[in-house]
Amino acid sequence: MRRNVVETVMGGVVLIVAALFVLFAYRYTGATIQTTGYYELWGAFDRMDGLQPGDDVKISGIKIGTVLTQTLDEETNQAIVRWNVENGIQLSSDTIAEVVAESLLGGKYLALHPGGDDSYLEPGDEIFITQMAYGLERIIGEAISRISQQGSD
Repeated sequence: MRRNVVETVMGGVVLIVAALFVLFAYRYTGATIQTTGYYELWGAFDRMDGLQPGDDVKISGIKIGTVLTQTLDEETNQAIVRWNVENGIQLSSDTIAEVVAESLLGGKYLALHPGGDDSYLEPGDEIFITQMAYGLERIIGEAISRISQQGSD
């Protein structure tokens, strides 16, 4: 009988440690357990190049949301990205969504650039103006391409 009590206590300890691990992982990876207080938007991008679910969504460098999912649209071959934005932040319907490099060492985030339109996006709306930022690797690649083209002429 004593052995059953010890096994039960050990099982409880394992469950508590597992729950603490899950809370720790959510807290320090930027994921959110609840999505209340947020509304969802989405956009179609030609390229994502390193943007991942859990990455930040920012306006003027301030985090206002999180990238939720990314999928491939099989008809257009575009990346469909869904993200959330804090309630109370109104974005005009001509807002631009841009994938931006966080630093030279990597890491990306989604930057939103609100426009000046008088109408606002509603939960579930699509941002139609999307773009991939020029990262260092793209600039270097284009420079190498131009140099090699000039050398072959």
